[in-house]
Amino acid sequence: MTILPPNQLQPSPKGYSQQAASLASLYTAYSPALLRALVRLVGDREWAEDLMHDTFLKIAAHLDDYNPDQSELYTWLVTIARRVALDELRKRKVRLDAASYIREQSSGHIYLAVNLHLPIEQLYEILPAKQRQILALIYTQGLTLREVAQTLDLPLGTVKTRYRLGLQKLQQAFRQDIYQYRMAC
Repeated sequence: MTILPPNQLQPSPKGYSQQAASLASLYTAYSPALLRALVRLVGDREWAEDLMHDTFLKIAAHLDDYNPDQSELYTWLVTIARRVALDELRKRKVRLDAASYIREQSSGHIYLAVNLHLPIEQLYEILPAKQRQILALIYTQGLTLREVAQTLDLPLGTVKTRYRLGLQKLQQAFRQDIYQYRMAC
């Protein structure tokens, strides 16, 4: 069977669009080889099958971008599959690192703020007093930004700015903590 590049395929007589017909013929012709490549990359057939689905979604989204003058069709397809697999491998590594970090920190009596187990006093020590006051009112008393502005008799814009800066400072502290953990590993 000769597989034409996507830009040379004709619409299918069954009513498929040209792109759907191209994708179907690509899947039929290349899915076994792409699946083998994905299994080699991730080491798990079931996971590779899931990645195959993601790969063909990406191929469908970029089918019109294929240029036969730049590469062979198979090379283009396997490059997309490889990128999808590597992206997923990176995401899993970050999740595993984060889970390991959480377990290690939890055993040392430091808890995640997102789970609200970190003592509020310890969390707020990182912040300047003005930002600490606003975050405390929002997260301990459940006030809205507008209610905080009224309570403290401050302009709403000032409250929003201090709130944003406080969250950024906490985010930076957690990122630095995670960075230090990764360096120690």
